[in-house]
Amino acid sequence: IAEVWLDNRLIYSQQLQPGMQAIDTRRLPSGIYNITINTLENGKVVDTQTAQVYKPLGWQNPNQKWRLNLWGGQKKDLVLSSK
Repeated sequence: IAEVWLDNRLIYSQQLQPGMQAIDTRRLPSGIYNITINTLENGKVVDTQTAQVYKPLGWQNPNQKWRLNLWGGQKKDLVLSSK
């Protein structure tokens, strides 16, 4: 079992098969936050990892395969004076 913890609260658990597996993140809340993942065998924690989740609010529809983020800004040159 993989347990996903956010701020010391269990927010999701998933049954795992032996081997490498991805955790289904569709049920995790939107936002950018750090989580702790505990892997349990026979009720005991055998591995603990931390990860960052990046799920923007507009990504709720799993059928929408392509997404685009656009950031804008303006370049400014900084002039440092040694006077």
